[in-house]
Parts: sequence; C-alpha cells; structure tokens
Amino acid sequence: MPIEATSRPGSRVSVSQGAASSSIARRLAAVRMLHRHMAAESVRGDDPALSLDGVSVPSGVPKPLTEVEVARLLGPSRALSRPRGEIEPFSS
Repeated sequence: MPIEATSRPGSRVSVSQGAASSSIARRLAAVRMLHRHMAAESVRGDDPALSLDGVSVPSGVPKPLTEVEVARLLGPSRALSRPRGEIEPFSS
C-alpha cells in the first residue's frame, strides 16, 4: 500500500503543512517501530505496518560547486577583506 500525504483536517501529515518526504519517512519509521514492538511483545497479534510501502527520500548528498560558482560566491567577500598585516587602530 503506497503512503501518501493527505489534506484531511486533523491529519498529522498533511499537504497543507508542506511536510517534506524526509519528515513523512521519519514518522512512518516511528509507526513501524511501534507496531514491530507491539507485535514482539504480543500486545498485538499482527503488524499492520508490514503492508506499508516506504516513502522515497531524495539523496542528501549535495552537488559540488563549480569553480565559477565558488568565484561568484567569494567575489563580494574578497572586496571587503583587508590585506594581511593591516591593523585598524582602536578609537576611544
């Protein structure tokens, strides 16, 4: 059974809240662990979470910046920096 966010009022994970897929995956993992524990402790005879599909979460590895992007990001900071050895006197 696929997992989908719902816009139903009172729902903990709703589209209107803008829940990220990683947030939904964490909540789903908590529900699965709870049901697994309840089945292991014989609180429940079955584990209804076994029939649930996972949520696809995009890879968290960032893409490296190109040299041009790095130069563009560092450009403004280079204009603000002082040469090494230059000390600004304190004014009192």
